[in-house]
Amino acid sequence: MEAPWQKKRPISNQIGLGVLVILLVTIGGYKGIEWLNNRNKAKDTEAALKTLCRAFAKNDKAVIADWAAGKYKDVWGNQIILHADDRSKIVFVSKGSDGLIDTADDIRSEEVRPSTRAETQAVLKANADVNVANIQQKAEAAVDEVKKATE
Repeated sequence: MEAPWQKKRPISNQIGLGVLVILLVTIGGYKGIEWLNNRNKAKDTEAALKTLCRAFAKNDKAVIADWAAGKYKDVWGNQIILHADDRSKIVFVSKGSDGLIDTADDIRSEEVRPSTRAETQAVLKANADVNVANIQQKAEAAVDEVKKATE
């Protein structure tokens, strides 16, 4: 009597096993490529955050003006947000691939001390968390529209 592993398998089992292996390799390869793309996008976004940190620390008027005008976006097309609890330290935040603030995929810069020059401080005063406030206002307006539509 032969052991089960010594028996010859029908050709259909071998074909089925081959198809399963090909399917698993294809799915794994796709997920691996997707992971690498997101990793590269995160690195590009981190570089943009570092550029902004340096600009605010050195009072680079051109970069600061571009950021205030909304020209600095992450690789997913979201505006890079400035958080400043007080005016002594600031943090730049990318909303990540999901486009939502305060989620696990957000990318944050290191805290940086902004320049104390008047130009940088004026931009900070005018723009700190302005994007978050706009997002909240738009969300509240959307909720109000939905409520009106369902009434």
